[in-house]
This record gives sequence, C-alpha cells and structure tokens, in this order.
Amino acid sequence: MGSPGSVTKAVLLIFLTLWITALPARPLAPAPSALEPHDFRAYGMDCRSCHLSIGLRQRGGMVKPVGEICNGCHKLPGSSHPVDIKPSMTIPPDLPLDDRRMMTCTTCHDPHAEYVNLRTGEKTMYLRRPEPGKQFCMACHNR
Repeated sequence: MGSPGSVTKAVLLIFLTLWITALPARPLAPAPSALEPHDFRAYGMDCRSCHLSIGLRQRGGMVKPVGEICNGCHKLPGSSHPVDIKPSMTIPPDLPLDDRRMMTCTTCHDPHAEYVNLRTGEKTMYLRRPEPGKQFCMACHNR
C-alpha cells in the first residue's frame, strides 16, 4: 500500500476531478442581453471587428474609417450631426478629431465608455461629457 501522502493526493485528485465534472457548463461569452451594446463577444467578434489589432493604444488603427464602422450597425443617414467634416470652430481637446483633423462619430461618442451612468441608471449614449442635449452641443457651438 502507498504512503499516507500518496493516498491523500489520490483522494484529492479524485475529489477535484468529480467536482470539476459536476460544474455546470458555461458559455464562453455572456448572453447578448448581459452585454453592453458595443461588446460583440457573444457574436463571435472581438476588438478586431473595428481595430486592426488587439492592444493598440494609439489613435488610428481602425479597419476602415470610423463613420463606416459605426454605420455598419447604426444606419446614420439622418443622424443628428454631420460627420467626416473639418470643423469650422475650435473643438475642445476632450472631443478628439481624427488624424486628418476631421470630426467623426467618435468626436462626441466614446464607444468604450460606460453604456449606463452608474449614479443615475440613465443611458449615456456613450457621450464624452455627462451634459445632455443642448448643454453638450454648446461645448463647440457656443453661440
């Protein structure tokens, strides 16, 4: 018969094996309803759906122009603001222009921001500033 230590190890191994096999199977990604709208894992997609590579932490690196990416899900012909334009006014630095100094969807919206304001429970529309409506617009349109 083996030593007490080897018997203990064998019992522990059998216990762990039985415990692991008894665990319920979990999906690899959360259900779509549990995800934020811009979390595409449940659809078999990842960051490379928009970005050239995962982990790229600089401006650019998009698979195609930002407006085209956004329009892939958001049909934008009647959007509230024109995009892919050169602004005629000074834009605050927290509302970034693209590398061509053009205004894009991501000038006002940060697709990586929180979808719901944790304090109020209201949808954020991914706006880069917490002010809603006209107050948000006045950051650039201050006349």
